[in-house]
Amino acid sequence: MTKKSLATIIYLGIIFGFIQGSFASGMQKSESIEFKEGDTTRYAIISFTENECKIFGEAARRAQLYSCFAIVLPGGKVSSITYMLTSTDAKLKDNISCRLSDSKTQATLFHTRFSDNLPRKGLGAFATYAQARNTTEDGSIYYGDIAFPAWWLNQNKHVDAGLIDVKADDICGISYYFKPSTKLINLISTF
Repeated sequence: MTKKSLATIIYLGIIFGFIQGSFASGMQKSESIEFKEGDTTRYAIISFTENECKIFGEAARRAQLYSCFAIVLPGGKVSSITYMLTSTDAKLKDNISCRLSDSKTQATLFHTRFSDNLPRKGLGAFATYAQARNTTEDGSIYYGDIAFPAWWLNQNKHVDAGLIDVKADDICGISYYFKPSTKLINLISTF
């Protein structure tokens, strides 16, 4: 089984677990870490609060962020950061996955901010893609999730160099914010 297949299986299992347990219940009040054992690897899921994850922009006004989490693999590798949203507006489907989001090199533009406000080679602003874009509906409620690769958090290399936060402007209209927490930094260092 390839690493990409394993990551996809882990991701889908996590998504279905969150969907069953927390549909639109709102963001957690405190961070939590859950350790899991897969067929071939261990991994940890760290769920964030609204201090670490936010959505914004015109399209985000129609949606609510109800869950945000990262998958951390042994060796301090961060597989992805996933944002889960809900809305009563059917336009959420287009704000998660639109015609333009098929471009793997231009779909999402990340902007990093460091403590000294100086750019870093290879990590100033960079374009990437979403690992997953999914939408479902349940009557008049729409659910969406989007997962971004998080290689820039691996082994805390950039956090140790002063990374404060990241803003991602997605081509489908919602912008995403992420701030590494102390709990995440410690998990990456010790797992």
